[in-house]
Amino acid sequence: MRARGAALALIFVVAACGGSNPSASHTPTPSSTAATTDTATPSTGTSPSATSSPGPATLVHCTTAVPAGDNLVIGTVVGDPTVVVRDIQDPANAKNLCTFDANVISPQFVSSSAVVYATPESQIVEAQLAGGPTVLLATFGGGVVNSGQFAVSPDGRSITYLDGNAWHLVGSAGNRVLTTLPAVPGRGVSPDEDDSFLSYSPDGQYIALFQTFHVGGTGATAPDQIRRASDGSLIYSTSGMTMSVWASVPSRLFFRDSSG
Repeated sequence: MRARGAALALIFVVAACGGSNPSASHTPTPSSTAATTDTATPSTGTSPSATSSPGPATLVHCTTAVPAGDNLVIGTVVGDPTVVVRDIQDPANAKNLCTFDANVISPQFVSSSAVVYATPESQIVEAQLAGGPTVLLATFGGGVVNSGQFAVSPDGRSITYLDGNAWHLVGSAGNRVLTTLPAVPGRGVSPDEDDSFLSYSPDGQYIALFQTFHVGGTGATAPDQIRRASDGSLIYSTSGMTMSVWASVPSRLFFRDSSG
């Protein structure tokens, strides 16, 4: 993926309300889960889908109860590739509460007591940190570089994900396709030029998809889009942008154009 150190050149503002940072999702690979702390202080919420079904065995295992209200992060500790849920309420005495299996992909908080992750079996699964049955939220096909990439809304009530060329939104109304993007051309992946960003705005009102793989479309099939999270309607589209990130001020999206 493109390095994130260059200056961000453009800004797109859709609102100006208060809120907190959501979890951003880039093209999911098993190695991307072993990143530094990535998801913090989850909100409370309900399952993203009212029509979900029982899921597979859990990939997260907690050795101690998760304290209510503590600041939690998902990430790795220096020197250990194991992805963990870590309590940083007291930074001087931070401790690991849960561990993820090595094959987990892109784990994210859905609430303070549950996580969502992808599996090698092309499933998106919700698991309770306290244990018990998991919930299968969605499945996705293989063969497309960013298929299975997903993001969780800040309130934990919906998720959005890519299934091949289709962009989905899962919530209380069920699973629906927002748009079908152009097919990814047959080529390799450039770590310096390619990027795929899928994320809710901090206030949960919008979803951004900015990526370099499904190219050639315009409008509803453009490579770079912002949609309303409530109904999936398109409010902005463009192409040729990378390095997207939501600002801490809700609904302000920064991205870089081709000129740098």
